[in-house]
Amino acid sequence: MPEGTPEFADLLAWDADLPRPQWQLVHDRVASIAEDERRREVWSAAAGAWLRGLAYTLGAPYVVHESTNFLMMSAYATTDAASVLRHCEACRQALDRLLPDIAAFQSPGKLAVVHLAHSETYYTYISCFYGEGEFGSSSGMHIRDGYPHVVLHGSRDLLLTLAHELMHAAIAHRNLPLWIEEGLTQLFECDAGGREAILVTPEIANKQKTFWRRESLAGFWRGESFTRADEGQELSYQLAEILLRLLVGEHRPRWLGWDQRPVQKLYGFLSHAQQADFGQAAAQQHLGFGIQQLAAKFLGAGDWSPPDAAELSSPDT
Repeated sequence: MPEGTPEFADLLAWDADLPRPQWQLVHDRVASIAEDERRREVWSAAAGAWLRGLAYTLGAPYVVHESTNFLMMSAYATTDAASVLRHCEACRQALDRLLPDIAAFQSPGKLAVVHLAHSETYYTYISCFYGEGEFGSSSGMHIRDGYPHVVLHGSRDLLLTLAHELMHAAIAHRNLPLWIEEGLTQLFECDAGGREAILVTPEIANKQKTFWRRESLAGFWRGESFTRADEGQELSYQLAEILLRLLVGEHRPRWLGWDQRPVQKLYGFLSHAQQADFGQAAAQQHLGFGIQQLAAKFLGAGDWSPPDAAELSSPDT
């Protein structure tokens, strides 16, 4: 730990037998460091102390590894952990390149990754971040409370899950509607995680159309359907990817890349879409149509209006 860095071990609380920092107290302690240029370093030291405490509690073979922009607690051997951290760094660089002025990793220190070997430990860990109720399963989460961090479990599709969650980390500050955010994460899974894009077969298209005509898209626009405990969760992620692919396909550069106006419209939409109206006003302003028209391009005719869309729509839409 750098000379002059305060200790943080005394600020660890315990919940479900796992150490959880009292982040407001950590914030106050970091704020006592006068030099602004040192605060990222000190925050990273605080996150490192937390992850080492977590590794100690979970026991061998958990250990903390570090790269330029990431801290990772995992049960991986050093060589395997180094490979995963290189993937994290590559994802960060790709997001900065692909989404300039939109992606921004705003963790106060190095971004923390908590990689748990077993699903039971994972669900115990994330339980305090959920309210009461029944939720669908997950492979990972980007936690925004306290010190922002990624938590995931197991080794299956690890790099894909990391790509997904790092996209969340990069755009968390945007307050995007969840359908847009999850659509972007799905696209990045393919670009950086190696997953094949969804092949929209007639069977998948019919299943999507049947389900949403029965359920309506209200829960999808609000974001509630992404945590459903039934098939609606998978169908929500599929639909988010399909809609974002439609947008990307329609807004590619034209005239051999000389005409960048379509891309600028898409970036304008992503820069201004807000959860408060599910992206409706930004779609109308920058894309020239409402999100219900976007949904209709795939789902066909139907009432795909977001909640309170009548109040948000312009008279000619």
